[in-house]
Amino acid sequence: MLVTVRIPLTPVAWPKGERPPPVGVMLDFRGLRATHCRLAGVDFTFCDLAGADFEGSSLKGAKVGSCPGARFRNARLQGAEFRGNVSGCDMSGAITEGTDFAHAYCRADDPPLGLAPDALAAIE
Repeated sequence: MLVTVRIPLTPVAWPKGERPPPVGVMLDFRGLRATHCRLAGVDFTFCDLAGADFEGSSLKGAKVGSCPGARFRNARLQGAEFRGNVSGCDMSGAITEGTDFAHAYCRADDPPLGLAPDALAAIE
């Protein structure tokens, strides 16, 4: 299944020689159901993925932002980068070789499930 999301964006302009204004955009994908999908290389850095379900999906080389409570059961996460809250994520059975958790964090009382001790140690 192919899902296309079209969001109209207004281009921003500023005077020559001046710095562009700061812009912050966060996409709300809370509760997204993307099981058994090919999402290799997708950039979810500025997405709220709380409670999303990626069971059995390939996120090889993807960039993942805040995803508390998300499910990555049996997902392929090789080379993915996690940047943000991973509290309560379920990564049981996920392939995490080469996955970067250096910029991820979690609540001490709600660590991600199913991670190898070395991967868990990389999370703040």
